[in-house]
Amino acid sequence: MEKMACAYFFQPYLKSVIWGGSRLPELKGASADNAIGESWELSPMEGHVSVVSIGAEAGTDLRELVNRHGARLLGDRVFARYGANFPLLVKFIDARQNLSVQVHPGDEHALREHGAQGKTEMWYVIDHEPNAEIYAGLTRPLAADDFENMATNGNIMDAVKTYPTHRGDAFFIPAGTVHSIGAGNFLLEVQQPSDITYRIYDFGRRDDKGRERELHLNHARKAVDFSAPLTAPIAYDRETDESVIVDCDFFSVRKVDVDGIRKISPADGSFIVAVCVAGECKFTIDGEDAHLPFGHSMLIPASSSAITAFGRGTLILINS
Repeated sequence: MEKMACAYFFQPYLKSVIWGGSRLPELKGASADNAIGESWELSPMEGHVSVVSIGAEAGTDLRELVNRHGARLLGDRVFARYGANFPLLVKFIDARQNLSVQVHPGDEHALREHGAQGKTEMWYVIDHEPNAEIYAGLTRPLAADDFENMATNGNIMDAVKTYPTHRGDAFFIPAGTVHSIGAGNFLLEVQQPSDITYRIYDFGRRDDKGRERELHLNHARKAVDFSAPLTAPIAYDRETDESVIVDCDFFSVRKVDVDGIRKISPADGSFIVAVCVAGECKFTIDGEDAHLPFGHSMLIPASSSAITAFGRGTLILINS
């Protein structure tokens, strides 16, 4: 049986987008000629499958890694549900401008229209500029025709809830939720591994060739949950040193504050993705050492039984 690393580190995919900024290339020690809005930390997505960056298995992509190690890496419960398919996409988002107002389809719609899975996601606010905002959910129930008319006329923001941003805010965005990340936000995003986005409104923005970006209103009106379910910052316990932020059908996310030495509980039947969102931490995992600085992530195999973090920092721990 081939030996696994105590933790796997991956090369980030830095995605150039019209609304991106400069924070991510600086954080990742990379140069970029264009605005970078996303760093895909751990991705099974076709064309952008994450590749191990260091260690004996450097150069191995995530799919090959899962095929090689199976349930020892993913966990018995995760492997039973997903087989050799890694079930998450984890990314940082740096919004210099507002993202488009958009919606993601659920599994049923995505399978029917695209032969793919849907996209439920969550955000954790790492940092933000003054007066930054998050837009998520509808202010009131809408008819599909009224929604499309508002999007076409450019006043859809009158029907979208607005929240001022604070560090540590977290938002759960189920498929079907109208949303946008406002300018000045730096977030961690955890999501189903899907890149299906229906653009509803783009603030009249044009690309570098002077063209407005395409809207997808026909798809969007079929995917939006028009009942206006409550969307608000998640009311998790911010004062304790360990708190569950989200526990849904697709992923579980907890915040852990480290101040000195802290034992990390393994996830039942699942791997752990550890992301450092403040400070930095060192780890001992089954007797081996790993280092996780701010703005970086690592994959801890499900077979790991003894995980200890050292230092001063805040970790977001993700499992499926």
